[in-house]
Amino acid sequence: METRKLRHPEVDLEGEVVLLPVGSTEQHGLHLPLGTDHLIAEALCREVSKRTGAPWYPAIPYGVSRHHMGFPGTVSLRTKTMVALLTDVHRSFLHHGAAATLAVNGHGGNEAALGTVAEEEERFHWISWWKLAPIDELETDWGGHADELETSVMLYLHPELVGEERKVDGRPTKPWEFPDYHEISETGTKGDPRPATADKGKRIFKTVVERLVDIVEELREMYG
Repeated sequence: METRKLRHPEVDLEGEVVLLPVGSTEQHGLHLPLGTDHLIAEALCREVSKRTGAPWYPAIPYGVSRHHMGFPGTVSLRTKTMVALLTDVHRSFLHHGAAATLAVNGHGGNEAALGTVAEEEERFHWISWWKLAPIDELETDWGGHADELETSVMLYLHPELVGEERKVDGRPTKPWEFPDYHEISETGTKGDPRPATADKGKRIFKTVVERLVDIVEELREMYG
């Protein structure tokens, strides 16, 4: 159920596990778009909804991205702003009878805020999608940003948005001791996107969907 396309009499959250994609709008190297994180999170929620019938809401497109502010186009929220935003959205779902929220996160910078909300609010659950990904599909060490993993999934979901610059090795030129990406990487990438393929992205995406479906079913049993 894609809620943004429904009229209010058609929306019934009573007893439902609501899927909430959470992402960012930030630089993703030379080859991926600013919206990579929320595009992936939203695609996952859409597919899980098809499989389970769970309602999903539009992605939160901004996140805690101050470490990417050295690159044009990035938007960053303060952690306390992110906590407040997630809390208000979650409480809105509960107000309308939802059993729980499952936030599907696409950006590492959001994890502290998500963890805080999960500690302070009942029935709020979250998972970063890459923690469900089959890492054995990758040829390179997981980099963490615009790397083989993210690039493969984007080649599967949105090949038209992936630039040829992915053929450039984007591994950091300095040790990971600097706080901001522009201080360790000229391109904004942390990892090597060159081995990425759409076929690999398809396998990764489908595996993550399967594992998210299992989580939804577990939450339904928990709160049923």
